[in-house]
Amino acid sequence: GLVFVPLTADFLEQAWPNANERPPHLMDLFYRAAVSPEQRQAVVLLSILQDDINAGHGSGYVGAPLVESVAGKSVADMTDLATCLRQAVQEDDFVQIDYKMAVGPYTMVIKSSEVAEADLRIQQLYQLPEIGR
Repeated sequence: GLVFVPLTADFLEQAWPNANERPPHLMDLFYRAAVSPEQRQAVVLLSILQDDINAGHGSGYVGAPLVESVAGKSVADMTDLATCLRQAVQEDDFVQIDYKMAVGPYTMVIKSSEVAEADLRIQQLYQLPEIGR
């Protein structure tokens, strides 16, 4: 139930049409263009679709934290995020996702064995055609 997006001008304009309402931490990162060979694209957690698997982590808009790592591995871009998540679900008992929020670091832990079943529930509940994994 985690919705990720790359930090782009289009994303910022669509999510917050009024420039004054855009999250300062995202604007700072966007204007500094803080990308490198290790991090080609900033990835943002846009929203959490409510489900038991992510209970306790909020739902809906959660402040647009930046994804820093999955299972201790830095995330370079959206493709890398998907790869890291798939690998962690297959190889680890728990998936740990580390975020950088405006108020400091945040860690989310999800039980790997529950991901497939949760994906089906979320897909049906939110009428999603396919969940990217």
